[in-house]
Amino acid sequence: MKDMMSDENRRRTEGTVMNVCTESKGAAVLCDLVRTLDHVVATTPKARQPAAVAVALAPYLGRADLLRDADRRGSPHHYRTNVVHVEPRGAYSIVALVWQPGQRTPIHSHRSWCVVGVHEGRELERSFRVGAGGLVQIDEHVLEQGHVTWLHQGEQDIHDVANADVATTISIHVYGLDYAAAGSSILDVYDETRPDACYRRVRSLVRDESCTIERQSSQSAQTTHLEVSPNAR
Repeated sequence: MKDMMSDENRRRTEGTVMNVCTESKGAAVLCDLVRTLDHVVATTPKARQPAAVAVALAPYLGRADLLRDADRRGSPHHYRTNVVHVEPRGAYSIVALVWQPGQRTPIHSHRSWCVVGVHEGRELERSFRVGAGGLVQIDEHVLEQGHVTWLHQGEQDIHDVANADVATTISIHVYGLDYAAAGSSILDVYDETRPDACYRRVRSLVRDESCTIERQSSQSAQTTHLEVSPNAR
């Protein structure tokens, strides 16, 4: 687990943190998205921000001029995280995740709300809750290009994501945190190899072996999915 988390931490710090609106060229559409999200986040109550951000992101998905070459870089070894933009005050961050066929995340929860839009390709998402005997899978579905989903902070939404396509998949993630300061969007990682025992949690790269299933078993883990037609642009 320690080695996996070291790799996870490295892959989430790849890319260059920047304000795309300071770029001299090649970022006009991204800057337009940033201005849209600036307005949405600044004027929407926190509880409604994920849904509002999802609606705002949807029209940009699939646009050939949205991402720059640097935002589209992948890795043959693992999914790659390219930080596209961090709002100057840390209110939100835009990140492009690039997946080669067969690549996937560990099962995890998030440090903040998270909006995910499929820009290219297809994603397979599995959702989980903590049951009396360990992790229980409660849903599995494919997100096609143009679809948007959003998740809550913490243990209310636990999931993993994989490339469901035979070619590269790219998804645009908007997190309600300062990605540069946090270093990762992941709160906890769950060990799927021990479904009949207390799951192992990793927080801030420190393993916690304590059993917390009894405390959390009554919490629901319903992931909210917002589907927006790719034609509604």
